[in-house]
Amino acid sequence: MALQIFVSYARKDDLAPPGEGKGFVTALLDRLQWEFECQLGPPVPQIWRDKDGRILPSAQFDEVIREGIAASDVLLVLLSNNWMNREYCERELQLFEETHRASGNSVRKQIVVVAKHDMDPEARPELLRGQTAYKFYAEEDREKREFFTWPERRAEFDREVAKLAQDLHGRACRQQRDAVRPKEGHAFSPLLPEGNGRKVFVAKPAPDMREWYHKLVEELQQRRFEVVPDPTTELSADNTEAELAKILDQALDQADVSIHLLGESVGFVPTDGADPVVKFQLSRAAVRRERHRENGAGVTFQRLIWAPKILITLTGGEPVVVEADRVPQKVFESLATFIDGDEIDGNQFTQFKQFVVDRLTTIARFVPAPTPALKEGAHVYLQFQESDEPYAAEIADALACYKLHLDWSNFSGADARLRHQKILRECDAVVVCWASGADSRVWSAFDELQDPRKLGRETNFACRSLVAGPPKDVPGKFMGMRGARQKKGEIDLVLDLTAYEKPPSDELRPLINATNLE
Repeated sequence: MALQIFVSYARKDDLAPPGEGKGFVTALLDRLQWEFECQLGPPVPQIWRDKDGRILPSAQFDEVIREGIAASDVLLVLLSNNWMNREYCERELQLFEETHRASGNSVRKQIVVVAKHDMDPEARPELLRGQTAYKFYAEEDREKREFFTWPERRAEFDREVAKLAQDLHGRACRQQRDAVRPKEGHAFSPLLPEGNGRKVFVAKPAPDMREWYHKLVEELQQRRFEVVPDPTTELSADNTEAELAKILDQALDQADVSIHLLGESVGFVPTDGADPVVKFQLSRAAVRRERHRENGAGVTFQRLIWAPKILITLTGGEPVVVEADRVPQKVFESLATFIDGDEIDGNQFTQFKQFVVDRLTTIARFVPAPTPALKEGAHVYLQFQESDEPYAAEIADALACYKLHLDWSNFSGADARLRHQKILRECDAVVVCWASGADSRVWSAFDELQDPRKLGRETNFACRSLVAGPPKDVPGKFMGMRGARQKKGEIDLVLDLTAYEKPPSDELRPLINATNLE
């Protein structure tokens, strides 16, 4: 997963100066995205901002914002007097601190500050004091001129963005290295890719979007989605409309989504047709939705449309800005009529690509076969941290009367990780034992259990349980237990046994009932 950056800013700082097409925030983020994609390359960080700053104050802290902050690795604060005087900005800072305090890392190290203009350092919120900011103003000038508002300073604006991009890109590289680096003594086997062979219709592009088409196809194929129609098959004006309809309809009937890349060109027109190929494919996808809206698993067919606000073509591999201020909705409406379920994205390619992957991963989420009722001898996996091994042994003793087959975590040996993965593929239920260990590792254990497909399973777990024993005063334990009970669909059962020095067998009966053992 790419490094995600949550941008905290004041809307007033994105007002465009007279004669300018962009405000400070948009100009900075567009340039930052360009640095990521065209100068630095993969891994490209993902920029999260509210929808062009148009989320109303009353909705500022709805679940969308909370999820954006929770899913972000870095908070990018665009600091200004406007930011300081906006209540919701400080709430974003506070929520980021609360959300990431338990991550085990210093929250301060996860915050990057951009100073739009000169400010008294002591006026900053406490968490931002002492942070070295990227300065977008000239310190040597008596007037402290802002780079963005003075044309002669624009080159300095670009240089400062480049330094900021290097910082954030470096964080993304470190995160990627940490994600794939095996722990000492552990051997990793790769997880199954997201797509697992599911078919995705990617509309044949007009010439100006061909390079973006190939980039998207490559990304989907790497994630084991099958792209239809075959990317190597060329459509042309020599095809009749009936021939095109046959090819497209056959491909569309296999897919749960169609993806359409809308540039400036609309492509060729069939020999006997009236509509250009880009428009024709949108209409055939609409017909597909009306013909059968859902597949056998209840997935509703959708059209995903990319109409970037800043239209960039790759001529000879070099990015060329064709149009800088497009309105995605109008671009789409010039070619098709909006139908229920359509999603139109105007972001740059990297963000659109991630949007597509997230959407497809959700649609293609594995639906395993129902779990049969467990009987005597059911296979239960006890997971625990090294420091919690004595407590896990007590849980094993307490479960002995239920005649289960128990497996447990192994922390040594070259095959430890392989053994762990094998048990997760084969066991009936998982019990995570928590005594004095770190809460972050407890949640990591449950994160791994969310997608049975990635574990190579054909059935759901009968039960994913958290059993907490003494002591109570472990940092994060009280709030963690409280939050665990709200994780419906992620944790099936939470047992708080912190009041017992040793876990009584009877107190584990809810686990037995939850897994239908009796």
